[in-house]
Amino acid sequence: MSRNYDYIIVGGGSSGCALASKLATKGKVLLVEKGANHTAYPQSKVKEGWPQIAAVVVSALRNKGSGHWTGTANVLGGGSTMNAGVCVRGQKEIFTSLGIDLSSAEKAFQFLERTICLPADYEEYQKIFEDAWKERGDYYRLPGYTYGSWIEEALRDNNVSLSEGNSHGYKNSIQVAKTIMPTKDNDERRPASFLFEKSHLVEKEASILDQGNLTVLLLTQAKQIIFNDNNVAIGVDLISPAGNMTAYVRREGKIFLNAGVYETPKLLMLSGIGPRATLDKYDIPVLYENEHVGLHLQDRKTSYITLAGLKDIEGDDAAILDVLAISEKTWSYMSNKNTLVWGNAFGRCQTCAPIHRTNSCATQVLAAAIFYGSGYQDSGPHYLPMNVIGRYPETRGNITLASSSYSDDVIVQDGWSTNINDLKGPALNDFNTIVGGVQDQIIRFMRETSILEKLGTVALNASLNEKFSAELQDFLTTSQDQRLKASELLDECKFNENPLGDCVSMDTCLPTTPSIPVNDSAILREIVFNSLGSTWHMSGTCRVGDVVKKGSMEVIGVRNLHISDLSILDETVDTHPFMTAMVIGLTVGENTSPVQSGNFEYFPVILSSFCCVIILLIPFILIIKAIYGKLKNKRKMMDFRSLRQSMARSLRAQATEAVTIMKWRNVSCSYATKAASKTTLFNNSGKIVSGELTALMGPSGSSKSTLLDILAGRKSEGRISGAFDVLGQHVDAYQDGVSKITTAMKNHSAYIPQQEFFYPTQTCFEAVNFVANMCLGKPKNENQRKAFISLCLDDVGLPSEEFADRKIGGDLPGGITIRGLSGGERKRLVLATALALKPRVMFIDEITREENVASVVIIHQPSAKVFKNFDNLLLLAKGRQVYAGPLAELPEFYERNYDEGIPQDYDLADDLIVKAIAYQAERDEDHWAGPLQANMDDIPIQSTSEEKIDLGKIEGTSIVSENYLAGSEMSVGDSENPESELSFVDNPIMKESDESYEQPPSSWKLTIVFKRNLKNQYMSNIANVVGRLASYTILSILIGAIFFQVGKGANSSSDGLTFTEAELLIRTNIFVLNVSYLLPFSSIPVFVGDKRFFVAECALGLYSPWMYGLSQVVLETLFVTLAAIIQTCIIIPMCSMVNPSFSAPISFMTMLAALIMSGLVGSTLVFLCSMALPSQDLAFVAGSTIVTISLALSGGFLPPSEMSAFPYALQWISPVKYSMQALLTSQLDGTSAERLLDIGEFNTPSSVTGNLGVLVGIFLLLALLSGLAMTRLKETR
Repeated sequence: MSRNYDYIIVGGGSSGCALASKLATKGKVLLVEKGANHTAYPQSKVKEGWPQIAAVVVSALRNKGSGHWTGTANVLGGGSTMNAGVCVRGQKEIFTSLGIDLSSAEKAFQFLERTICLPADYEEYQKIFEDAWKERGDYYRLPGYTYGSWIEEALRDNNVSLSEGNSHGYKNSIQVAKTIMPTKDNDERRPASFLFEKSHLVEKEASILDQGNLTVLLLTQAKQIIFNDNNVAIGVDLISPAGNMTAYVRREGKIFLNAGVYETPKLLMLSGIGPRATLDKYDIPVLYENEHVGLHLQDRKTSYITLAGLKDIEGDDAAILDVLAISEKTWSYMSNKNTLVWGNAFGRCQTCAPIHRTNSCATQVLAAAIFYGSGYQDSGPHYLPMNVIGRYPETRGNITLASSSYSDDVIVQDGWSTNINDLKGPALNDFNTIVGGVQDQIIRFMRETSILEKLGTVALNASLNEKFSAELQDFLTTSQDQRLKASELLDECKFNENPLGDCVSMDTCLPTTPSIPVNDSAILREIVFNSLGSTWHMSGTCRVGDVVKKGSMEVIGVRNLHISDLSILDETVDTHPFMTAMVIGLTVGENTSPVQSGNFEYFPVILSSFCCVIILLIPFILIIKAIYGKLKNKRKMMDFRSLRQSMARSLRAQATEAVTIMKWRNVSCSYATKAASKTTLFNNSGKIVSGELTALMGPSGSSKSTLLDILAGRKSEGRISGAFDVLGQHVDAYQDGVSKITTAMKNHSAYIPQQEFFYPTQTCFEAVNFVANMCLGKPKNENQRKAFISLCLDDVGLPSEEFADRKIGGDLPGGITIRGLSGGERKRLVLATALALKPRVMFIDEITREENVASVVIIHQPSAKVFKNFDNLLLLAKGRQVYAGPLAELPEFYERNYDEGIPQDYDLADDLIVKAIAYQAERDEDHWAGPLQANMDDIPIQSTSEEKIDLGKIEGTSIVSENYLAGSEMSVGDSENPESELSFVDNPIMKESDESYEQPPSSWKLTIVFKRNLKNQYMSNIANVVGRLASYTILSILIGAIFFQVGKGANSSSDGLTFTEAELLIRTNIFVLNVSYLLPFSSIPVFVGDKRFFVAECALGLYSPWMYGLSQVVLETLFVTLAAIIQTCIIIPMCSMVNPSFSAPISFMTMLAALIMSGLVGSTLVFLCSMALPSQDLAFVAGSTIVTISLALSGGFLPPSEMSAFPYALQWISPVKYSMQALLTSQLDGTSAERLLDIGEFNTPSSVTGNLGVLVGIFLLLALLSGLAMTRLKETR
């Protein structure tokens, strides 16, 4: 089917139509009817059309037991379209057994009696019968119209006291019927479909059918019920002239089987619910085994006798069941004179013995009725059919499948036999009851009343032994001759013969066809048996308590499948059942809850609302903070220059003595190779003293950087050995590793990396302030902190008045270049950030000279002016220590090792490098003679840490690398002249200031990192933000234009989307998710670029990786929220994706939540790839591959239900799958296309909250993996 419904009703009979009329007031209903509309049969429009219409619209089948014909009415309205139309209330016990409240049942009866039941035309013919029954004296005329067994209600409604009524006794009653047949006041039959075809509640109100909630499919047959894996009925397979189709109900929608006593259990068994033996026999998969399906069939029988009528009476041409005679066990009625031919055709040769009612005979009888006319006659002698029917049959039969095909009729066994002598048990009891009814309501009725005289059959006041008139005898003889002639014409049939022969007086027989004996019980039983047929009043094949639950009528073992036709009854309906069937339909419909229009979920709305509030609050907070900052600055304006001078004077006054900060001895480094271990540093020893500048020199490849990294605790590769004394703490590198050196130097050292890393959008002040905030914590006095940062800038040659607000500059991701600092100025800024750390030891790749600062410099061939400023020298040659000591002792070194003095006309530094190169060329590593230096025994390494160093007296030391100089356009001093004089700066920053700072907590560091990333990645890099948002906007507009109004569908009415239109909505969503998952790839350059800063800053120990990762996640969440808001604001109105089951704001916020989480997962995946992989290209390849596969597995291109086994198994790891399900659920849940979620298997999880929960889990997993990847990022030294 093109859409799904709240309710599907299979079977448009009496109960089905009544049920549809009630459910259509609660939701969308599909009513499936196998037959045509009743308006296709003109016989339904006139009272005289019965039983002709009954003969032509039924799907007849022959009982295997009795040989009687029975079947199902294939026409809209079912039995109410083709029956005799008498309105009679079924007994109360039926409703009690079903769990239906009696007051509800009575209201439903009253409703039907007001709307479709009208008083029958009461003419002379009806009056004759009523008066005749009254003559009996034991039959009482019940007041009102056809209450059936509701005696007390009949008395109450007609103002008859209970005591007065009981005085008459109600074992036998006469009831005058209301009817749904045409009358003088009503020109049309009112079948059950009248309840929704016509407006009957409010004058001029549109009918239920016209109101649009009810769809009726005619000439459509149900093949089987469809269940999901949880045994929930979700749809019905149908076949119609248009072909095969499937109709679905919405989630929690209900399917009702009202197909009748034969078709309903047949559908159950074809769907896998029934006796296992039957299902196994026809290879039907067992859904739920229930041996009771098809059992307990009740097929009430009737004896069909015709009475001779010799005169015309007003009303004898149209009366049908207008007057009922109801005894304790049977009831009877008379029909009009025109019903014989078609009544016989309806019963498929009711005038034949059951054994002779074969298929071929039935075909001939029906054909004869069609070709030779209806037998309608205006006047003359005629047959008046009279039926006697058992009220409460005991016999139980069963039905079973004939095959696994929906088109084959079931096999019916009614518990009777075609041979009277084979009757036994309940069947024999029921037969005896009918025989007793014939004796009472035909023989006694005719012999003890004046009915035959009033019908003109016998003379007035004729005695019982008086012979029949010649006219009557001639009519009876002619009747028998006609049967013989019919037997010759219809050679497949054998009509009943008259076993009595000639009937001449009431003393021995009755003037009936066949003649009924008065005193011969054997012949009477034979005649009654041969006249038996089905009343077509069947019930019981899906009995309540065995197949359906009492009260709800839900089929046991499954969900959302209900039965509300006569098959659920435990006993046969007294008298006529069609009104009872309608009442069951009405009450079940009344008690059925409306299907929820949509499951409102709080979590998506809360999630999206929270993100939106944060988006709105951030600009507000920033504005308030800026205003507050300006006001605060105005209140606390200070002369920062004066403050800096005051701080410097105060700090200079603090004098300290030189202290040894670090000593090391026999430090070596080796690397494992495939061939053997390779040593690059051999037995190096030395020390660092506060206030001294040490040069670390040597030719290329002499392991200068290796030694520097070991001393700084930054060496990450190689095997280190040697002994260290760091700030009074002994370290054995072989046992403890370099990490212990790092730990010992933490919070007491600063390291300036070889290459500087700054955000191009940062100002110089912000760069230094960031480092100060991370290491010194939140300032108690902001002005003092600003003065401190200004001093840092001033002391490296970057005057704060000029450089504080200058951007650092450089290349932004995407190729945008920002003008800023020169290379030399960037080097100076690096020094300023190092000074802001207030370290006790500095490891910097730059030359500086500061009072009380020790510096070790790796420097390659410095000029004489530069070299003379060093205090100490460490000279290496191929990892060997050539010299280690003060520069003042170099003359002794030259004299002792080279027998010469220090060169006067040649740069000393250049000569030292030349001698080192020559020295390592002359000596083989395997026969190294030892260092050309003085004895280093004066550098003892204590084995314990008893000697403690007063850290308060250590002002700082610097180890400076030549590599920093090599990559720079300046050294120190004059930024334009790398050979300029070293700057001797009296630096108070290295000392303790008057301000005391709190140890920075993690929350403070996280805040600083977040603010820095927010400003530099988003606020200052506005081009990137605008570009990304513009991409979201443009793509959303394009998607909206391409899929314009797809959510509205071709029919914009409340019918909702068809399945085809909903499938187009799925395609739209995959493009929407392309935006959410693919556009984050534009952030790869940003993430990869930021990775350099992160690695450098983490190497300095400024913050933990999780702080950076968390700040990035929060920032991307905010950006993704903003992008998702743009997407949603564009796509929802353009594509009309509003879910009509919710209010527009709820629908908007739910879809927004799905897009936020989708974008966040996509962004975090990109972030993970950027952090985990070494290059931007690899990050793009890996990320795009993952997203492409995820998109393919999402179900947007091929629904999961159609995937082969391998991709079906993989789909569960696709985040796009859950994004797709969240979007589709938010758009289709509660709509006409809701069941498409189940058909396509977009239902695991089945809620938006569930899918968002999975996305949250994936997001957290990706974030965790990103954190792990970040912890593994480090400089390789």
